[in-house]
Amino acid sequence: MMADFQNFCQKEVLPLLHKNKGRYGLALLFNGQIFNYNGNLAFCAASTIKVPLLVLALKDLECDINMVIEKPLKKTGGSSLLEYLKDTSSLTLHDLLLFMIAISDNSATNAIIDLLGGFSSIEQGFINLGLNQTKLRRKMMDLTALKKGLDNTASPLEMVTLLSSLDNTTLAKVRYFLSKQLFNEGLGFFLNEGMVEHKTGSLYTVFNDVGLLKLGEDILYYAYYSEDINIGESIILAGNIGQTILRWYQNESN
Repeated sequence: MMADFQNFCQKEVLPLLHKNKGRYGLALLFNGQIFNYNGNLAFCAASTIKVPLLVLALKDLECDINMVIEKPLKKTGGSSLLEYLKDTSSLTLHDLLLFMIAISDNSATNAIIDLLGGFSSIEQGFINLGLNQTKLRRKMMDLTALKKGLDNTASPLEMVTLLSSLDNTTLAKVRYFLSKQLFNEGLGFFLNEGMVEHKTGSLYTVFNDVGLLKLGEDILYYAYYSEDINIGESIILAGNIGQTILRWYQNESN
């Protein structure tokens, strides 16, 4: 029997957060036990907004995932590879979702936003998913909207609740895409490859990481958010948290 997970987090995870400057939010869910540090607060979502967009697309888009999306792809800049392809006329929903998660492609993300019907439809979709702090207020790389104070937000607790409450079929699809991300920053930074299935997000002084940490036969759902901090320092902190959790799990399993 695992020792009380919440007590472990209070004694070993919380001090790591208190050591560092900045604003943090962390939600961890393991075997029904939850650790919540500022988890109810809204944070700049950066590219972790793509996680609820992924869930919404898999649940709401009434088309085969391999169906070709016959819509022009608009160039957005930023972390976008699709805009450099000579021909994007044969892309499928699977392709767009894979690009959105695996390399955080902004052109693919904006195409998904359009397919979902835009801001009003997505707002209602998020509400249907139980998301109240999680808001899509601008498209990717819309810096004009950002300057006006319109930013995408999410809360750590909502992200963890979203992932952990999915039915098995949808969760398997979500995990398929999350497992394809090519960036290993976050809680899995110091862990063996393949231990996390996740989506990171960074913007200026923001670094976030949302996903699942595989601990033997168990799964830990997590959402780590940070603002007003050096991104490199935040990545190391997130990695230390992941390492600390793994060490605890291994000790408890022996």
